[in-house]
Amino acid sequence: MGTNFATARSASSGSAASAKALVKLLAGFGMKPPPVYDPFLSKADAIRHGVNLVPIDWLLGEADFVSIHCPLTEQTQNLIGERELA
Repeated sequence: MGTNFATARSASSGSAASAKALVKLLAGFGMKPPPVYDPFLSKADAIRHGVNLVPIDWLLGEADFVSIHCPLTEQTQNLIGERELA
């Protein structure tokens, strides 16, 4: 019973400092760095930071855990809605 964090698939939305801290924390459980959905992060920056960018539909469909790290703005309001949770 419970979740084996070492084999669970996590994912993150946003790549802010809190998301980076989460990656470090998850590494302590033996988890690999999670794929990231971030519409504001360029592919070049993702490569530089060792981040695997994925579409939000992939992130929500494949991850066992999703951690969201972004400010509430007009662009991020309703980022996760009824359609995404269905």
